[in-house]
Parts: sequence; C-alpha cells; structure tokens
Amino acid sequence: KKLKQQQSKYSPLVRIVFTIVAYQDAPHLKRLIDAILLPQHVVIVHLERSASSDFVQQVHNIAVDKENVVVMQFGTVVYPTDSVSQINMEIIEWLVHDVQWQY
Repeated sequence: KKLKQQQSKYSPLVRIVFTIVAYQDAPHLKRLIDAILLPQHVVIVHLERSASSDFVQQVHNIAVDKENVVVMQFGTVVYPTDSVSQINMEIIEWLVHDVQWQY
C-alpha cells in the first residue's frame, strides 16, 4: 500500500505513526481510527494471530477506505515479553526501508 505523505507550505506538519494491536471488536477499532487519523498520520493495525477470520475481514474493510491505514501481521504479542518491542522494530524498519517514510 502506498502511503500518502502530506506536506504543508505554511509549516511542517507533525506526522505520527500509531500502532494498534487488535484481535476483536472492529466497531470500536473503527471509532478509534476515526478519532486519531489525520491526513498526515499513519495508523498501522497489527492483527493478532488469535483474531478470527471474520474480524480480520472487518479490519481490512475499514482500512480499504482510508488511505493511511495499513493492516499488518508481524508476529504474536506474548505478555510479559519484549514481543511488542520486536513488532514495533519491524514496523519501523518497514516504514524506513520499504516505504521510505520521510520522518
């Protein structure tokens, strides 16, 4: 998915990448994304492997209408370990190397 990188001629826009780990409650996830998403921001939804196929489809349906929402799955969050940090590192590497996100 090609991410849109907004720029302003008046002042630099603050770009924030939100990472959300999700495995249930798609309507709540949609409300959260709608509340935080601005054109210059990116929301990455990390789907847990325990998510049902119905939930996965609902999340993809949410993301398809939003240009800067990406659905990914890098691994499984295991509490209390460093798995969240590892997933976040993989997301950062993807943004910097594959997307070439200007930060």
